[in-house]
Amino acid sequence: MARVTARSVLGGRWAASPALWLVLFGPASLLVVMQDTVTPFRYWWALPLSALAQHVVGGLVIVGLVFILHQFVREIPAVVIVATFVIGGILRGLVSGWFVDTASYAEPEYWSRVLFWAVASGVWLPLSVYTASQLDLHASLMSSVITLRMDIEVEHAEADISEREREGRLMSAVATAIAPVIVEIRQSLVSALSESRRPLATISDKIESVVDNVLDIIVHEPIGAAPRTRAPRRLLAPLSAALNFDSSRPVFASALVCGAAAALLVPDSLRFGGTKEAIDTALSLAVAGVVTALLLVFLHRMSKRESVRMWHVALVLVIAAVASVATFLLTCDYPLYANDVSRIFTIPAALITSSVVVSTAVGLSFANLDVLPEQASLAEELADLRARATAREEATREQFTSLMHGPVLGRLSACVMALNFHAAGGGGTAESRAQVAEQVLAHLDLVAADLEDMTAPREFR
Repeated sequence: MARVTARSVLGGRWAASPALWLVLFGPASLLVVMQDTVTPFRYWWALPLSALAQHVVGGLVIVGLVFILHQFVREIPAVVIVATFVIGGILRGLVSGWFVDTASYAEPEYWSRVLFWAVASGVWLPLSVYTASQLDLHASLMSSVITLRMDIEVEHAEADISEREREGRLMSAVATAIAPVIVEIRQSLVSALSESRRPLATISDKIESVVDNVLDIIVHEPIGAAPRTRAPRRLLAPLSAALNFDSSRPVFASALVCGAAAALLVPDSLRFGGTKEAIDTALSLAVAGVVTALLLVFLHRMSKRESVRMWHVALVLVIAAVASVATFLLTCDYPLYANDVSRIFTIPAALITSSVVVSTAVGLSFANLDVLPEQASLAEELADLRARATAREEATREQFTSLMHGPVLGRLSACVMALNFHAAGGGGTAESRAQVAEQVLAHLDLVAADLEDMTAPREFR
């Protein structure tokens, strides 16, 4: 299973997944409510209907475009997918402005709404699709690893079986299959002795079929162990693994978190407070990014790890949020208005949200990269065990074939030859007929005795 790349993730099935778009309806609707809480709608149902219409229109356009593109290429280029997401965001902004224009007393502000949703869609939809794809990959990898471990347990159980026990299983299968037939043939021979007109050739055919059946059992009968009933241990990624945060590239990680937060905050700041407030918001997020990067570098050098654990992430977020809010309060104009006060709460909230989403995606990616070598190792181990098991079974079957050729197959073949020779001579006299039948009966009795002796209980090594 190959590593997930940006092209395979963004151009794969999750880009047009109805399940993912349904999950995203809640967060997107929350953004709509935050954006239009102060909008004076004339009808109470206008705001929820606007949220629903925006999600339906944007989702249908994105899913439809991706579906059409998938008819021509299996994996759509990432740039094309992101452009499709942006188009869906633009349509959301237009639908939002239309609802405000027709169902409220406010100005539609098309440009600011289109800008907000275009940026938010271009940043957050790729993040969401990437996280969903990594989660899907993780589930597939875990299923594969669990299956491999179960198969390896079965192979180890088969390796513990002794050579004599393998032969015993083959012999038991042979005896179970042919013993009733031997009894039936013996009865037919006894009847043939009393019915002079009954041909012995048909009995020869039955014995030949018994020989073929024995050879077929030797070649195809399973002689391995049954799968163990013990359930395999669960191999699921812990919560801490899902919330690991990449500290090996602190600048990239911090820029990703702050960029995702900026996609939510800066366009709205520009809409409500103008250029000055947008600059103040961007500056506060930049400070948060610098603080986050410095803290990640410090933690990376202190712990010598490639990732930061959950409580480390929480500590970094608290410090970065405090620094960003302090920066905003130092740079904004006074007195504070309602939109300024809202930024004091929305900046930490956006940072926390983006950090959780980014760290979850990174954590799942780390977990998958850890599982991939394990999966390859288990697959290699299973292939080696199966090759050894095949060699052991072939050796057992060859040895068992040699064993059966003497007491069982040899005597049955002698019976066939005697009966065919008698039939080729025209059936002979009644005396010769009885003599041949008695010889065959003697051989069959010896075959039955050999089978009983071979299947008798004994102590296995």
